[in-house]
Amino acid sequence: MKILLAAVNAKYIHSNLAVYSLKAYAEDPAVEIGEYTINQQKDDILMDIYKRQPDILCLSCYIWNLDYIEEIVLEIGYANLAWRAGGFL
Repeated sequence: MKILLAAVNAKYIHSNLAVYSLKAYAEDPAVEIGEYTINQQKDDILMDIYKRQPDILCLSCYIWNLDYIEEIVLEIGYANLAWRAGGFL
């Protein structure tokens, strides 16, 4: 099962420690990380997610990116892709 741990960061230079910690804990090569920024077009992010073809998409949420994540989730829903969101809310 292929799992994509996705994070939408404030800037390109920021890294999301949560997705890296989860990947390290999983110790599974089928777990991938996708990092994006709020400055990227949502269509570009969605295209990258679709190209990776995950079975499950896990989204890291923060209070400042919730609206952006919600818009991505609404689009993901049309693709019948299983997803989960969590983090600091």
